[in-house]
Amino acid sequence: MNGQVFRYGMSAGGVTSLEVSEALQAIPTISLVMEQDDFSSSATGIYSNAMQRGRDWERPASIELINENRQGLGQFQIDCGVRIRGGASRATNNPKHSFRLFFRDEYGGVLRYPIFQEEGPGRFENLDLRTSQNYSWAWRNNFQNTFLRDIYGRDTLRDMGQLYTRSRYYHLYINGVYWGLFMSQERSEASYGETYLGGSEDDYDTIKAAGNTANYTTEAADGDMNGAWRDLWAAVRALRADPADDAAYFALQGLGPDGLSPHPDPAANPVLFDVDNLADYMLAIFFTGSFDGPLGHWVRASNNWFALRNRTGTHGFQFFAHDGEHSMGARSEGGELAGVSDDRVGPFGDLFTDRPPSAFDRSNPQ
Repeated sequence: MNGQVFRYGMSAGGVTSLEVSEALQAIPTISLVMEQDDFSSSATGIYSNAMQRGRDWERPASIELINENRQGLGQFQIDCGVRIRGGASRATNNPKHSFRLFFRDEYGGVLRYPIFQEEGPGRFENLDLRTSQNYSWAWRNNFQNTFLRDIYGRDTLRDMGQLYTRSRYYHLYINGVYWGLFMSQERSEASYGETYLGGSEDDYDTIKAAGNTANYTTEAADGDMNGAWRDLWAAVRALRADPADDAAYFALQGLGPDGLSPHPDPAANPVLFDVDNLADYMLAIFFTGSFDGPLGHWVRASNNWFALRNRTGTHGFQFFAHDGEHSMGARSEGGELAGVSDDRVGPFGDLFTDRPPSAFDRSNPQ
């Protein structure tokens, strides 16, 4: 299909059938079932056209959880919509893709199940199924995959008391064929904000990196980036020009000139900036040596980050660690220890002379 070859089934290796059987039962299983043409057709299949995005490339499917014995939660089956998820991992030279699930009214409604047990909610409008992308056998037969680096970076934010996205491991079958090890992951978008911060998801701005297919620019997944996000960007640039303006710095946090009391004009000075959240977000990047985010080894622009804010103005933008496989000493494709030898702290110069990282369409936590 489109120059891709689908090879089904397991290859014989140096393991016994008993070992395989025990491993397949050690963690829960997710079964994804959909029309084969919706999956692999050269014209309309989402897997055969993985670079395609958006609602036009969402297909109906059934998802079923099997062999879930953690805390006696039981199993579930629900219809959903499914798309391909990811950035560079969508390329045809990477044969293993991740998925995004949508639980909409047209399919049967939201998923009501505690995917993350007591750690998370019991209601989901969307959910990602993420697999190993970099440092995996499917990507250039790399031996460094641990399936842990990305989760560790996100859990580091949790341990600092910040918002983070949760994951659990699963075996995945697609139309009855074993597809390998995947993990669920929450999507830090508007429905996440409603769940963890309150209010209505309709009131949230989700600002994120658009990825390599959009020239490493920034976009709004929910809401509008020309409101509070542009205000924050403009105010930060003004502070760079006049870093001694303490009153302006405090106003970004909804505080008065003393930095302690609420601002006397909160309507004109809503909370845009959460100092502790941004500091902890950056510390997580520094600590893990993540070199494919906003402070990227290859990209000094807008890459692999999410920010979330309720437009009611009671909280500043919250930043989320995202896609941290390039971290913790993993060697880059060139073989060097980029996560160790490449300084993550910066500051970095502008490598894009046409639209530098300081330009609004590449605005990012850096």
